[in-house]
Amino acid sequence: MSAKHQQRHEQLRLQREAAERQDLVGQLIEAVSEAHQARASTPWPELAARAYDKLQYDLPLVDVVELRALLHAFR
Repeated sequence: MSAKHQQRHEQLRLQREAAERQDLVGQLIEAVSEAHQARASTPWPELAARAYDKLQYDLPLVDVVELRALLHAFR
């Protein structure tokens, strides 16, 4: 295999990998967007209750949407 052929083969491989990464990033963005929309459509009392429940632990993992709903409940 000539050096030119090897170089072209490597270039095609890199292009395929870049396209696969771009596709993966697109899928991740879509999944995050869908998850955010699902949380946003949840009624605030339910989100507030989730946040309150999570805050009972030492290291809570509370979503910002849940915290906003809890703040709304306290106001």
